[in-house]
Parts: sequence; structure tokens; C-alpha cells
Amino acid sequence: MLFLLILSIFPQVEILEYKLYWAGIEAGFLTLKYEEFEETIEINMKSYTTGIVRKFYYMEDEAKSIVRKKDFQTLFYYKKIKEKKKEKEETSIFLPEENTYFFNYFRYYNFFSTDALSIFYLLRSEKKIESPLKVYENGKFYEIFIVEENNQIFSYKGKNFETRKITLLRKDKKNANIVIYLIEKENNYPISIEFSIPIGKLKAILQCY
Repeated sequence: MLFLLILSIFPQVEILEYKLYWAGIEAGFLTLKYEEFEETIEINMKSYTTGIVRKFYYMEDEAKSIVRKKDFQTLFYYKKIKEKKKEKEETSIFLPEENTYFFNYFRYYNFFSTDALSIFYLLRSEKKIESPLKVYENGKFYEIFIVEENNQIFSYKGKNFETRKITLLRKDKKNANIVIYLIEKENNYPISIEFSIPIGKLKAILQCY
């Protein structure tokens, strides 16, 4: 088995609320919800931009991921992107490798895979993750290379936090890297998530949990 995860660090239901910032300006909100069931984990995300940033970067996204608890294999992934003039939806159902049946509207792969949403929780586990990692998004897989830096100080509103900095590198696409800071002493909460948009970068800062 590729991963042997200890998921007890997460409560049965967890809601993380973030504010989005662009160049120091408040730019919107993002919410992550984690819910644990007997054999699966369900992760939901909602995000949207506000104010002046919404005028040049309209974002109103939803995503949902269901993963198998024993190894964090993605079983179901849904994403809805709403832009100014169009709306896109994507739904994928994954069959674990031990199944022998197959239908056209399912996606079947014989290797471990995660998706662009559940990877944030996978990174919070305390087990070593093999790099590169196959991540599913927009109808295909791409490779993510993981770079970790321990004992990093993250400062926000006059407070310093001891964190583990994780950079998700994509070598196939320019300006697609994501930088995450995890608070090591508090359930590995992602206190900051930074990602690129067409003009600059958006940074999500944790407000409450």
C-alpha cells in the first residue's frame, strides 16, 4: 500500500474559514469542510472573490471530494466553476484497483491517485508522501512535486506561527505552483494557502477553526 495514513489527528467534522487577499487587499472568502464517516471522508470547498478583485477576477467555485479512509484514494470528485459569462461542471467517479467491473462514465486507474482538493488533507498527515504525486484535475492527471521546509516562521497580524512550508510544484505549467504553511503544533492546520491567478496571486489566510 502506497500510503498508510493516521487520520486520527482530524476531528469527525472540521470547518476551516479563510479570508482571501490580493496584494494586501481583502479579496474574498474560502471555506473547507472535512467530515469523517465509517469508511470514507468527505471534503467540501467553497470560494468566491469580492470587491475590486471580483471586477477583474470573478470566482465562485465549489468542489467536493470523497476519499477512501484507509489510504486516501479518491473515489469521487466534483467541481463547479462559475465565471462571469459561463459555468463549468466536472464530475468523476474512480473505481479502486481491486474492482473488475467498468462502465464508460467511470474512470478506472490502477495506481494511487488523489485530487486537487483532497491533497490539502493528505499533506496534513504525518506520513512521508512519495513525490511526484499523481493529482487529478480538469479531466486529467498531472504530476505534483512536493518540496517541504520545516521550522518556518509565518507572521500574520503581529503573531508568529511555527509552521511547515510545503510547495507543490508543477513542471508542466508555468505559474501553477501552490505554497501552503501548516501549523505544526495545531493539527497541521493550513494557516496560509497561496496560488496564482492571471494577475498576481491570491492568498487564503485562516481566520477560525
